[in-house]
Amino acid sequence: MPLDYQSETGPKLTCRFAMGEYQGKPSFLLHSPGKGFYWKNIPPELETLIGMPNMEHSCKNFALGPNGLFWYTYRSVKDVYEQKGSASPSLWSTLNEDWKGGCPIRLSLGPQGFWWGEKEWIENPTTKNHLVQAFGVQPQSLVNESKQKYPGIRSFEIDFVTIGVKGAWVMGTNTGEPCWAGITEQLERTLKREMEAGHRVKNVVLCPVRHDIYWIEYADGTVDYFLPVDWDIHKIASYVKTHVNQVEEIWKPWDIPKPSVSGKTQLRQVKQGGDAWKFIEKLFDDGWRHPHKRPIPKISLIFEVVWSVSLHTSFVSYLDRIEQKGKFTIRQQIKGNQAYGWHGTRRRCNIGDDPSPTRLNQFCSDANCATCVILTKSFDANFAGKAPGRAFLRFGRAIYTSTVSSKADDYQQSAGSQYKSLILARTIKGMADTRKVGDKKLVAPNAGFDCVEGQVGQELNYDECCFYHNDAVRPAFLVLYK
Repeated sequence: MPLDYQSETGPKLTCRFAMGEYQGKPSFLLHSPGKGFYWKNIPPELETLIGMPNMEHSCKNFALGPNGLFWYTYRSVKDVYEQKGSASPSLWSTLNEDWKGGCPIRLSLGPQGFWWGEKEWIENPTTKNHLVQAFGVQPQSLVNESKQKYPGIRSFEIDFVTIGVKGAWVMGTNTGEPCWAGITEQLERTLKREMEAGHRVKNVVLCPVRHDIYWIEYADGTVDYFLPVDWDIHKIASYVKTHVNQVEEIWKPWDIPKPSVSGKTQLRQVKQGGDAWKFIEKLFDDGWRHPHKRPIPKISLIFEVVWSVSLHTSFVSYLDRIEQKGKFTIRQQIKGNQAYGWHGTRRRCNIGDDPSPTRLNQFCSDANCATCVILTKSFDANFAGKAPGRAFLRFGRAIYTSTVSSKADDYQQSAGSQYKSLILARTIKGMADTRKVGDKKLVAPNAGFDCVEGQVGQELNYDECCFYHNDAVRPAFLVLYK
């Protein structure tokens, strides 16, 4: 039977978005009325299907799953409902059942054979009364929680159900706030923050193969997301109305920011919940690995370091040299094999505590405030090991960073401030000389290498990366946390 783009049930979405996996890599399919389809790494059969004539206007709904599974519904040229897909035989048998002229209208494919859907049919052709029934195989925690939180809920009152890995799921209804289990701390904080701000969550999409990425749509038609860095966020944003970046330019982690217009290094506050904030928050949370330091501290403020012209020019020049030598982009790597790493050091002032425009960029003149020195002049390997109690240098005099934020936390000192602080550095690793045994006499990596990477094993419990060329490292963000 013919169906409108939005069904009689469920939220009226401004776009459709699904995530899955094909040939070992995450995939997505996005459909925005008036703008068409955008996708990455979907099965060829599905790519052919959405490329059919007039499919942009005929698409009704779709779902992606692990191992290239998909389900796609559309209105054919005969103005009747049709569905295509590569679901499991048992699910496909359910989808093809005769429902009195009705059809499945929504489907969510999760991992490990979990799925949820709704079917709809007309009970009385004269009055065109619609009946809706939910069906599927869900995690037991979802079944138990939904019964407890939404006793007696009817199928047409369910806005969405999405099932992810590691037991993660989110369920939303039009009668109350969504409930969830097993999701990441970042997604949970985002949902709580937006609900407290009065934003109704209309849809959530989890990935059936990756725990950390997600998609949220709100009642005002805007979307929020945390997606893989190799997906084209700029293009995705052009298909939707972004929730947290309506004014800000979409941030990409490997774009090199323009130098300060004043000619001097400046700090610029990062908007909470924006792309940059979420990226940094994930690095911080994922890097907090010391068990005895749990729970993970909460980030309070983040500031981007806008480099002076001289720092910007010398970094770009060094990056170009390393890329020309190593040709990383040809191998589908980040230019110069760049990476972000945490660095803890002394902060003897309260820089960043007051983010007001009149106070934010008042760097102190104390030569022993390593934070202000690094923020304004960048890193200098000659200062390594000169702080009190920090004479030990496992790989010699170098600039040290780590992906482990809880390790960098051991080295930070923020006396007199309500916050602790870390610097998130942007580094050019080039060809890394990997080692498991230290050498305190090192002044440079072995010939042909650009940095020394200390690996976990014989001497190290947590990784560290050492740079001997000052232009290989720049302060990218100042992060304050409690």
